[in-house]
Amino acid sequence: MVLQAAFLGAAITKMIQNGNDVRDLLFCSNTPSLDTNGLPIYDWSRKDLKNSTSVPSKEGVIVYLLNYFNLQVYDSSGPPGASRFGFNNPCVYWFGENYPRSDYYSAPTNITNPLYLRDSTYIPQPTKGWFGMLLDQDPAAGEQAKKDDAIDLRYFTQFQLRPWAIVAADPSIDLTTLGITPQRNWSISELGNLPPSFTTPGLSFKPTNGTNTSLTATGLFDTIEPRIYIDADATNPTSPANARLVQVPYFTPDTTVHTPSDMDDRISSLLKTVFESLTQINKTAVTGGDDTTPEDITRFFATVNTVTSAVPYAGIYLDRLDHPSRRYKYTLHIGTDIRLQEAAAYPPPSKRLFLQQSQLSNALLRTSNPTALGSTSITQGVRLFPQVGNSKVTFPFIGLLGRILFPFGVSFLLPIFVIVLVREKEERVVVMMRMNGVKSTTYYLSHYLTFLTLYALSTLIFFLVGSLITVGEGEKITFFTKTDPAVLVIMFVLWGNVQVGMAFVFASVFSRSRNALVVVFLIVLCGVMIAFSIDELFTKGRTPPTAYFIWPPFAFYRALRVVNDASFEKLQRPYRLAFLTPGDQVFTALIFLAVETVVLFLLAVYLSNVVPTEFGPVSDDTVTITVSDEETRFEDEDVKAERQRV
Repeated sequence: MVLQAAFLGAAITKMIQNGNDVRDLLFCSNTPSLDTNGLPIYDWSRKDLKNSTSVPSKEGVIVYLLNYFNLQVYDSSGPPGASRFGFNNPCVYWFGENYPRSDYYSAPTNITNPLYLRDSTYIPQPTKGWFGMLLDQDPAAGEQAKKDDAIDLRYFTQFQLRPWAIVAADPSIDLTTLGITPQRNWSISELGNLPPSFTTPGLSFKPTNGTNTSLTATGLFDTIEPRIYIDADATNPTSPANARLVQVPYFTPDTTVHTPSDMDDRISSLLKTVFESLTQINKTAVTGGDDTTPEDITRFFATVNTVTSAVPYAGIYLDRLDHPSRRYKYTLHIGTDIRLQEAAAYPPPSKRLFLQQSQLSNALLRTSNPTALGSTSITQGVRLFPQVGNSKVTFPFIGLLGRILFPFGVSFLLPIFVIVLVREKEERVVVMMRMNGVKSTTYYLSHYLTFLTLYALSTLIFFLVGSLITVGEGEKITFFTKTDPAVLVIMFVLWGNVQVGMAFVFASVFSRSRNALVVVFLIVLCGVMIAFSIDELFTKGRTPPTAYFIWPPFAFYRALRVVNDASFEKLQRPYRLAFLTPGDQVFTALIFLAVETVVLFLLAVYLSNVVPTEFGPVSDDTVTITVSDEETRFEDEDVKAERQRV
């Protein structure tokens, strides 16, 4: 099974790669590789990409240089769906306006309108700003410029953020003094009448020590840097005519939330409503394949953005705000859900946490000492290191095939064990051994050691083949090479004992080896297939109910699936012994296997003593052979006397 998984995976990968133009790529390089808008060229197959021969390469001497990062993480539990649109990411995020400019990560701009610096992407702007690109489109632009505009506007709808949060506080804190203003929005026709906080040059936030009352913050949240989110018309997102301008971040006070637990319940209720709306979205942009245009993707993101805007980026529960002593305590409620993650328009928790903490820390800094720090800001950012990659398909086919083939490879000794036991019972070998003084404990102990030895040899071959085999370009099977050996030893030792225990139980209820072979084989076959199907329902961190682990094969197959997936999934760490802690589903499965081993052996002892059999007695204490008078009518006297004696 290991060889089949390796060879099939290698063959599938080879067939796919033969149809692709494979290039070596340097992501986040320090050489400008920008389009006509001064943004990264996201199409690595373009012929006009800059390249270098001085970067170490696997495929050839040429490495193509890019100014973005591709986090190509296909979810192996199913099709990538909308999440595939989120593979391309900027190399830099800046949560503020005072950041250094360069020719590649943060290209210089010619923006003169302060409003054009207020977009909510939190990434470096194109040459004339995101708003300038959207609002000042040039109908006489060249063909390549128009293509770049369409692609870049698609990424604008993907990258812009709509942060807002629910705010609650301890009763000792008066929410009305925190400068919380309601959500504000304007039509595109009101662009010239926005508040001075957006249009004043050099002013990116309201200081707490300003001299102009209209430009001075009234509290903690009022000094957070405002941005503009363009809520595009989902039917025609590239046209600004029907778009709305929304001030972000905005904060909604909630006086019904009295504890952090209440905050969780409040956010959960909002999630339920959003999930219902997500199911109604037109998914043609996801399922359309090569026919999908940048405009289709832009329209899809605009629709998803509108739906997910009902979910806050965070919940903020303020426990303590003591400015004189500089003591603060608050809880950020920031989580995720797989349905939001698949939507691709709702940012991951790490980005929302960084953004919220950056904004809140700057606000606390300015309000802690308005006289000295009222106009101070700290611009926080993230920049990725350059990384060499290539355009090869890296889908983990070997690991995926292992999900179904590995369980088969370590389960088919069970029918053999059962056949051995039932055949000995069927041919009266067990009765004859008992008549010759062999105890049941000795009989079962010898078979236990024999079966365990056979299983150990089979498992050793399984591991040797899996560890030594190399496919493709030196690729190893990660399940064997990356997983902690201690985890594998514990898991497979328990599984070996469980199989022997199950063999003893099955042998106690079968009298014919043919029936035992068919039934136990079907149990193994159907067990693997059912477990594989059920596991597909519990992917991406979701854990099966505890009752699922009661049937021993399901517990082992689940542990095997989770450990195998962790060895090849890009966003997971291969299993280590330290991971086996209460709450971990592999730990739960192993505990069930250990308990079930004891239960199976006790059940086997009980059944072997109470289940009637046509091949002899079930107890060691009395071996009684009943002979009728008709059979002994012509029996010799010496034979009769010996029979009576015995």
